[in-house]
Amino acid sequence: MGKTSFGLEVARAVAGDGAAVLVISREMLLIALARRLLAQSARVSASSLKSGRISDADWVTLQASLPKLRALPLWLTDQAVSIEEIETLVTGFAESPPLGLVIVDYLQLVHAPETLRDRRLHVEHVSRGLKRLALQR
Repeated sequence: MGKTSFGLEVARAVAGDGAAVLVISREMLLIALARRLLAQSARVSASSLKSGRISDADWVTLQASLPKLRALPLWLTDQAVSIEEIETLVTGFAESPPLGLVIVDYLQLVHAPETLRDRRLHVEHVSRGLKRLALQR
């Protein structure tokens, strides 16, 4: 419970310290991920933000949070669906500062070869790919 929220808090803290962060979500669409990040940053209810029912005070807080978030070296995507696509995305990342952290939200939803039908083998394949990627960096 709360893994995505925790991951976004870590991402924001690391980016706030100056390291570039890439968050790859397999569970949430980009818009929902961005909305959750904004709500957390502004300390506003994510459900209120989603429904559009926010108070004037919360609206001011949200508007004040946006420039702070935009200034962070923090990128979100929901487009990388396989370990190979994640590797391509990470190795092609040419931003400054250099990429310091990659967060993959929901490892079990990252695609693996069709031949790996066993759930354990699927997760092992993805984990090995991420470890290989980490050792390359």
